[in-house]
Amino acid sequence: VANLTAHTPYEISAWAKTELGDSPLSFVHVVTSGTRPAAPSLKAKAINQTAVECSWTGPRNVVYGIFYATSFLELYRSPHNSTTSAHNVTVLVQRDEQYLFLV
Repeated sequence: VANLTAHTPYEISAWAKTELGDSPLSFVHVVTSGTRPAAPSLKAKAINQTAVECSWTGPRNVVYGIFYATSFLELYRSPHNSTTSAHNVTVLVQRDEQYLFLV
């Protein structure tokens, strides 16, 4: 697995699938090496009813993921997302909805 955040805990699960069925799940907990970057400070500002300008502070020369959804459950299960190495992005959203944003 590539492009994981340094000094961050991850849980990895795997199983085998054959014509006989699925094996039991196997879990492993790992912490990546290195120094964790400082957490970015996100600001989200509505430009109009369908666009939000997201900007944040943080280290340069890294790729950021911007995740957004209308509920915590959607943010966890299947958020909208975008990646960039910049420190801002304009996100298009549905009108008359409230959104949660993470970077």
